[in-house]
Amino acid sequence: MNEWDKVSEKLSKLNLFKPKNRQFYRLFHQGAKQLALDKAGRVLVPTDLMKRIGLKREIMLTAYNDRIEIWSKDEYLELMEGSMSDFADLADEVMGELKPDNG
Repeated sequence: MNEWDKVSEKLSKLNLFKPKNRQFYRLFHQGAKQLALDKAGRVLVPTDLMKRIGLKREIMLTAYNDRIEIWSKDEYLELMEGSMSDFADLADEVMGELKPDNG
């Protein structure tokens, strides 16, 4: 929740008189829901959210930095397989400017 509050604070500074800012704000928040663990430590993903993102029986949870993503297993694997051929170029573009740590 702390991370969500940080992002929300940044978004609250958007000029909502600009149509693109309003559109981004709406799209960013659509489907956002606070969920709780049940007694068995599970999270119940609401049906409307499952339908929106195409979740079926098998899912993938991916975590990076301060985020967790929920993916349909098939869609995630398809995305990863399709991205592997471009990985070297992507790595160069994203990481190529970083200087080695000489410490």
